[in-house]
Amino acid sequence: MEKSFKDVPAWEDDFAMDEIIDKNTWSMENHFSDTYCAYFTPRKENVRIEDDVLKICLLREDYNSAKRTSASLKCKKVFNGGKIEVEAKLPHGSGVWAAIWLKAENGHKIHGEIDMAEHVGWYNTHKYQTNIHIVANARKQFAKNVMATVTEYHTYGVEWYKDRIAILLDGNTVHELRKSDVEVWPFDSIGYHLILSLNYGGWAGNPNYNDTTPYVLEVRNVKYYDLL
Repeated sequence: MEKSFKDVPAWEDDFAMDEIIDKNTWSMENHFSDTYCAYFTPRKENVRIEDDVLKICLLREDYNSAKRTSASLKCKKVFNGGKIEVEAKLPHGSGVWAAIWLKAENGHKIHGEIDMAEHVGWYNTHKYQTNIHIVANARKQFAKNVMATVTEYHTYGVEWYKDRIAILLDGNTVHELRKSDVEVWPFDSIGYHLILSLNYGGWAGNPNYNDTTPYVLEVRNVKYYDLL
């Protein structure tokens, strides 16, 4: 097969030697989310680097009238094409919703969404979902369930071409959508940000505030490769 991407990443963050999040690269939300039944914070309790691993932590605590806290990070870099890889380990628990995804830089839902990996509490630990939304939250989406033990490290990836998007697990394509297969293709008109988030409730199921277990989304590295 003809090689499509450069061998060396154009950009990467391996979180090595860092003690704090690089705020030139990542922004962190700081607000309550009705959708996710949790308060996203930039505190070290919710997001930090330990032993060269980024840790996003969902906690049971009373905070600003919320009963759960967590974190959502947005990569400030803008992507439009190329290959992105995220080596991560996802948590599993009732109501827990771990997500690695791409959102349009202007935030408009008409520009779609690319979900590299989403794992929710009512799945078992050997299943996650990928999804390519050509119009976000408007039921114009192409989802696929993938079998993998999410509580172990895997490399979740996306290869983004002008005419198709392929979603990968450990370097193997598990889901693909071609421009010729749909009536709308929003992915060549605007840039996207990578989002790493650990949510609660909503699609993941009803909140269980009696559960005091801390849940952690762990990320070893993030890499971006240019197209040749």
